[in-house]
Amino acid sequence: MTGNGGESGAARRAEALMREGRFGEAAASAGRALAGGDRSSALLRAYAEALWASGKAPEAMRAAAVAAGLRPCDPRARLALAQLYLAAGREAEARREAKRLDHAWAANAAAILAGDVKRYNLSAEVPALIRAFKEKFSAGAYPAAFGLAEYLLNLRAPRGNEIISALAAPITSQSVLYPAGDLARRIKKLYAAALPRELEVWRSYYLTYLASVPVLRPTRAWDEGRRRALREWRAFRPADARRYGWMFKEIGRKRLFSLPPDHRGAREAFALALASPPPEADAFGRMAEAELCLGREPEAFNWLAKGMKFCPDQEGELLAWRGELKLFTGDYPGALADLRAAASRKAYYAHTWLALALLKSGRPGPALAAANRAVAANPRDGEALVVRGEVLRLKRDFAASRRDLLQALKGPFPYRHSLWAGLNLVLLELEAGDGRSAAKAMRLTARANLGAGPAEELCRELASAAGDPAGLKRAAQALFSAALGCRRDEAYLFALWLPRRQKAAILV
Repeated sequence: MTGNGGESGAARRAEALMREGRFGEAAASAGRALAGGDRSSALLRAYAEALWASGKAPEAMRAAAVAAGLRPCDPRARLALAQLYLAAGREAEARREAKRLDHAWAANAAAILAGDVKRYNLSAEVPALIRAFKEKFSAGAYPAAFGLAEYLLNLRAPRGNEIISALAAPITSQSVLYPAGDLARRIKKLYAAALPRELEVWRSYYLTYLASVPVLRPTRAWDEGRRRALREWRAFRPADARRYGWMFKEIGRKRLFSLPPDHRGAREAFALALASPPPEADAFGRMAEAELCLGREPEAFNWLAKGMKFCPDQEGELLAWRGELKLFTGDYPGALADLRAAASRKAYYAHTWLALALLKSGRPGPALAAANRAVAANPRDGEALVVRGEVLRLKRDFAASRRDLLQALKGPFPYRHSLWAGLNLVLLELEAGDGRSAAKAMRLTARANLGAGPAEELCRELASAAGDPAGLKRAAQALFSAALGCRRDEAYLFALWLPRRQKAAILV
């Protein structure tokens, strides 16, 4: 096999070893296969991931670069390389690879959509229209771009969400790599565009993304544009809610994740999304989260029951969601039952939450096996790395735990996991008897959570106690106890496990 994109037996073997946490053996196995002539991009990607997990960053980046060169039309290797550069603090190289990735993504999206044309009887013109839309959007020709978006919206089929995802790509693809100045210019340009009244809805839609994209270095211009965009989409009211209801799901997500979170606004947006066909499991799940954040636990689980009724083909995802919410309420037996059922239906996130449920039920061995499966499914899933790192810490495998936690703490993930990665790392160093390293880990956690609202405030207060190792350990352990099964630190989850009076008690 030479330079193709197929997955070789050697790649599968390396990935199997990584699933077991045997990163050094995985790197050695992949290295031998490469020396024997196997040059598949899948093997090189596995080799790069194993090297990175083994602490060999320069070698990992070289392997990822070779993989990216072998398959220019496959964005996965280019994405791996961009993320490795960013995790290593080499932002200029990360942005360079992101620009190359944009070209690869365009070709890849067209191939995906071309397949959907055949599978779902979409119009054969869809891939070309998507390319034209992205070109016009990138050039700032918003009236023409949004006119195409309206036309594409009319072509939606039972699986037309692929089209919606492609329409979001100019904003969402690799947005973590964009500097603040670029986003500030995008916001300003979008506001300045002269749009016909019937296309105004699209301006609001893209502002919801621009208002919440994470940036490398926040600037005042970006913050001013972001605040203006937030005001705009909070007043978003399209004339035809049923036609544009899918937009409200995105609006609701942004309201959940905003600082401070707008739980009632999120619930209102999700209600409009759920009133618009077709029903989607994601909207039911997000509505349940909003209700839970508002203290309406029965209503939250009722929405999930409705989701299973209206989306029977997505029952696995909804079972996983219900299991996760049961974790957040401390119902570990109920969470275990739901998450096992979800895992049997191959729900994507079930293994991460199952690992937590098993851990909270006092079963660290099976918890580690579930966490290994979660990381194997996506080696860059920050939440899975945090959970596996926590399990390994509790099993006192400090070296392996530290690797996972540092990757979760420093990695460019789409959701924030740095608080829980950092708290685990602090406890790890304290349990290893190294107060100086624990204080360093606390400072690193505080830096990673700058601008993260309540997480930033919490880290600042914990950092003030870093000179008292025993007090810092008590405070961190109390936070884990208060957090029940929550290991994500998006702002909306703070409402579930950290009311102010409870935080005050923890930090005394």
